[in-house]
Amino acid sequence: VASAAMGFTPRATAAFGAGDLALVRHARSGAVRLAVDGVLPPLPPPPPTSKGWHPPPPPPPARMMAALAALLILASFQPWVRRGARFWCGCAPIGATYAVAMLRARREDREETLKALHQRCAPRALALVSALGGGYIKIGQVLANRADVLPEPYVRALGTLHDSVPQRPWPAMARRLAAEAPALCGVLGEVEPVALGAASTGQAHLAKLKNGTRVVLKMQYAGSSSKFGTDFANAARLVGAVLPALKPMVLEARRRFML
Repeated sequence: VASAAMGFTPRATAAFGAGDLALVRHARSGAVRLAVDGVLPPLPPPPPTSKGWHPPPPPPPARMMAALAALLILASFQPWVRRGARFWCGCAPIGATYAVAMLRARREDREETLKALHQRCAPRALALVSALGGGYIKIGQVLANRADVLPEPYVRALGTLHDSVPQRPWPAMARRLAAEAPALCGVLGEVEPVALGAASTGQAHLAKLKNGTRVVLKMQYAGSSSKFGTDFANAARLVGAVLPALKPMVLEARRRFML
């Protein structure tokens, strides 16, 4: 039979016939196999030996997790990575709110549900933009001018950025002033801690020199110009996915402000 040629010998002496099953034992290894009609299933590959090739073991999960953690730690030292992560982590809950509510809403109620979602989420978007500052403030100001495309609650919320950009606390600004312009600190007498106004790149304070002259002290935020590229890129990706009609406007604003 075929088993004999492969090194197997039948345990039963009866000849194989159609539909017969038989247990056969390999003459050298002693492995017992089940043959059908005298045909044996293929042998499994032999285990690797010290003289043969050993396949590389798969990396353990702990090692993979450690490598991933190391990459995340290294990336976290890059300011643009941290800033982008804050932006997308802030956008994700807003997007999830829309997705869950629209999936639960009935077809005939979706328009009203969408209007309610705009009212609910516009303040959250404003809070995110205000917290991040930098280029996101400028983008919010630009988008607030597109009432023809942007929902009205967002136009109203982002429109407040034209007049009331959140200012940074004076103690932090004073520390930067002392570190970067000590000579100017030497002639300053008093500085009003409440800013006269704030913008996406800096803020202005009323001050008085030691000789009594009143001046306006304008200070630029640290790294404000370097943040604009990443901010506009992230905003362009989001707008392109949600409101594609506004993406060219964001890209044009990026081109103008990055000159």
